[in-house]
Amino acid sequence: MATSDSTFGAALLSEFAHALQRDPKLGAEFARALAPYLPGAAPEYLTTKDVAERVRMHPKSVARAMNAGLLTGERIGNRWQTTPAAVDAWRDRGCPLATLTPAQATRRARRAKARTSRATQAILTGGRPS
Repeated sequence: MATSDSTFGAALLSEFAHALQRDPKLGAEFARALAPYLPGAAPEYLTTKDVAERVRMHPKSVARAMNAGLLTGERIGNRWQTTPAAVDAWRDRGCPLATLTPAQATRRARRAKARTSRATQAILTGGRPS
């Protein structure tokens, strides 16, 4: 049984090496997809549920912090993901969301979205006001 497992592992490593040579971005996606199945590998990204368990908060509070820009992360589909380093930095700052009311968090999120929209509009129009 160990022989077939090692053959399977070698085939995966070979496929990963080929994917990385063809396209580095594809190789990174391949590595992220394989990470949970490799022994001793920690996940590269944490979900709001993972972060909530680390900082002992409700997952909705963590999502609120990400929407407000207090905790850096990226939205993939309809879910937020962040890195362990970002969570540690946020925790070192004292998890600032605990001091915000839901209304304040919503206002921050709207302001951040408006800033992003203006920046995107400037890029699309070549810096000219529309």
